[in-house]
This record gives sequence, structure tokens and C-alpha cells, in this order.
Amino acid sequence: MIDKYLRNKGIGAFLCLAAALLGLVTAIVFLATQEAASPVGHIAGPTGGILLIIASLAMIALYFFPVRFGALVGAVLYIVSFTTILTKIYYFFADIINGVTYAGGEAGLCLFYLIGSLIAAVFCVVACFFPQTRDQSELI
Repeated sequence: MIDKYLRNKGIGAFLCLAAALLGLVTAIVFLATQEAASPVGHIAGPTGGILLIIASLAMIALYFFPVRFGALVGAVLYIVSFTTILTKIYYFFADIINGVTYAGGEAGLCLFYLIGSLIAAVFCVVACFFPQTRDQSELI
């Protein structure tokens, strides 16, 4: 039964599942390290990580219960989480562009947060153009 269930999944479902796993890893790292990695005086707060977790849980749920245009929900949630993280740590990127160390912050972690959430968003956007299941009768 599980073999038949997995054989019916389309490319879009697997892209959404990959986005969910990447988003979950990024959220865990974000929530664990955001206070130390954020620029001085500009703590990012847990909002970006919570949004990533919500998006990941939504994509996992939509993997098991496919819905038409379900990948669009994930794309919107991941884009919102990306912009939330970006607006919280833009001071760090202003330092890089200007060549000063005014705000500080951890470069590798800030880039990991942004790249992880951006790739998850791109996976969901690309998944919008692929079928979620091979047999469309399974969709709700």
C-alpha cells in the first residue's frame, strides 16, 4: 500500500517535501542560534523561525493530503518567512556593503538563514508548475 502511495506522487510533491525538510532544518538552526548571530542590538526574534516551522508543517501535511495549488500555500509562507528574516538582519548586510563593522553579527549563520529559506521558497514556486500526483483523482 505504501509503495503504491509513493509511486503516485509527482515531482511537485517531492519538491514540496524537500522544501519542508530544508525549511525545518533552517528553522531549527535559526531558533537555536539567532541571538548570537544577529547584529548587535538587533535581535531577530523567533518570528522567522516560527514562520519556517509553520510552512514546513503545512508542506508535510500537504504531502500526505494533496490539494490543488497546495504548493502555492508553501511558496507564500516561505516567501513571507524569507522577507521576515531579511528585514531582521539587513543591518549585517549594510555593514558588508559599506565595509564597516558597525552592527556586527555572524556572517555564515545569517547567510544560512537567508539561503535556506530562499531555496525552500524556490522549491515551492517550482513545484507549482509540476503535478502533485500522477493520478489527479487523489487530489482533494
